[in-house]
Amino acid sequence: MPRRLSLRRALVISSVVSVPLLFVVALATPASASTGVYFYPIEELHAAGDQLTGVACPAGGACVAVGSATRDKNPTPLIALQGRVYKSTYNVQVDWLADEPALPSGGAAGADDSLASVSCDSPHECFAVGAYDQGAGDLPLEYSGPSRGPWHLSGQSISIPPAHQVAPVEADLAAVSCNGAGTCLAVGNYQDSNARGQGMAVFLLGGTAQAFTVPPPPGAAAGAGVTLTGVSCIRSGCLVVGDYGTGSDNQRGMAAIVNIKSVTGCTGAACLQRPWHIPAPATSAGISTTLTGASCLPGGTCVISGYDINGSSFVKLPITSYMAPAPHTAIGFSFHTVYQQLPPHNQNTGVLNSIWCTATNDCAGVGTYEDATGHNFALLADLVPVHGWLDAGYTSGEGVAVGSQLDLTSIACWAMDDCATVGYATAPNGTTYPIDAVTAAPAG
Repeated sequence: MPRRLSLRRALVISSVVSVPLLFVVALATPASASTGVYFYPIEELHAAGDQLTGVACPAGGACVAVGSATRDKNPTPLIALQGRVYKSTYNVQVDWLADEPALPSGGAAGADDSLASVSCDSPHECFAVGAYDQGAGDLPLEYSGPSRGPWHLSGQSISIPPAHQVAPVEADLAAVSCNGAGTCLAVGNYQDSNARGQGMAVFLLGGTAQAFTVPPPPGAAAGAGVTLTGVSCIRSGCLVVGDYGTGSDNQRGMAAIVNIKSVTGCTGAACLQRPWHIPAPATSAGISTTLTGASCLPGGTCVISGYDINGSSFVKLPITSYMAPAPHTAIGFSFHTVYQQLPPHNQNTGVLNSIWCTATNDCAGVGTYEDATGHNFALLADLVPVHGWLDAGYTSGEGVAVGSQLDLTSIACWAMDDCATVGYATAPNGTTYPIDAVTAAPAG
């Protein structure tokens, strides 16, 4: 289904930690149905309407999370958290400290203001991206606040590609990735003069700060729209993923390589390689494929997360696509897309929202799945991308309201099986609140 673009401007917030931080590293074991994974409400943010949508862990146990919030009748819509992983008597948890960055001057506080994703080029420099309601100006945001550091946050609006600028602007930044070597790339979406959704990318670090359009793959229907949802950067380049329209309100997965200046000397749109189609699973009878994220390893192998929609019943089924270098092919890569089996106790429908790989055959995926009664459970699993689930995890709510619907939105790992994940719970009364978890067995 097409995604709605709100009337808002893309936003990026850069964060620089001014002094070194010390963190406790948790020695974690794989999440599993037998050991359980404990999901906790985040006490610093436990308020109606709070959601977390992105997490990054640039150093062992040092994590950053972002999202959006509301506070009664006075919205403070942006959330930036800094935390450390620690081992308590019974479990491994994250101790968070919250900041609430201000909007750019003229920005309108509202439900559409949000930070969607965060990535760090080092433990001392992180970038968060999102969108805010369009106000009177397109002005820089400067913010500083107390934290373990402390942090100094500065933000600015991102303009869409010049050839497509129309008023009013409708745009957002959906994801960002840094390669740990001076390059950060953000991807997002905007509406062109024909009211079609278009994909865009912009270097936040290590390149020209001018957004450029990412078109659909060759052979796409005329006027096909593009939605970009994920990006993963390594030292040799970045992989951008999303989907494009087929002309019949359905989507197909797509990807593109973006070269980086430090390797090729390219700038802006000249860094973009030809986009290509990502195939659905061989057994798919689906009508749409949506890709949600990607994780690339230093050798150039990438794993892409998403879901396929069944053509007859419209059931969503989680998928991964394993992408490996293959110079003999026309695009230089080969793909193997498979369904990922849902937890065996109740298989109905589910999606993968985010993925992180620490080795070719060691990835962690998060999302949500629904049982036959329509109840949503958090999905957290170690997986082998080519073959399917290695170990699917159920959820154990500690302090989560009985009957809450759980959704994990993002995962980040700092070592094999050492990961933090964030998301949100929806209580029976319809209010949401943020949750987090660390992939670890209880201590002791």
